[in-house]
Amino acid sequence: MFYLAFAWALPCALSVIPIFTNSYKITSGWCWIKGGMGIESIILQLVEGFATALAVLIYNTITLIKIKKKLKGELAKNEKEDRLRKKLMKRMIYYPLVLLICITPAAIYRIFENTGIKEYTILAMIAADFQCLLGFGNAIVYGFTENLKKKVKLKFRLMDYDESSERCSANNVDYKTK
Repeated sequence: MFYLAFAWALPCALSVIPIFTNSYKITSGWCWIKGGMGIESIILQLVEGFATALAVLIYNTITLIKIKKKLKGELAKNEKEDRLRKKLMKRMIYYPLVLLICITPAAIYRIFENTGIKEYTILAMIAADFQCLLGFGNAIVYGFTENLKKKVKLKFRLMDYDESSERCSANNVDYKTK
């Protein structure tokens, strides 16, 4: 319950600040904090977007390290369980990586904007596109499991399905479907 309240309260509180300071500008359907207003806009941009993203990145990384230590501390019951743990740890590294990749272009764009470097439309488009891809990137990382890979291969006929044995095969590897 605490996390849910935090996830709603913090963004609501942060989004009100620029309204009171008259710092929002509208740009092609996007609401942004005005650049070039001096230190006030830089602080707002850092607190509203990048500090929050950095805090999430740090939290994800610390949590990842703790989970890795806990998994290493527990003895695997068998080789299969050990492989699953290693696979999980490999996959978990992508969560903070997706955030970093999607936020970096916007950070670069904001640095350019606040240092007076001429606005680059292509960089603004890349920054907006990458921020929009954050949810998609998370969906890929969270959802692209072995079961989903198998279904995608079946859908695109990259795998053969044998109804009698309920098995699939691709590249000489058999998969049990149930």
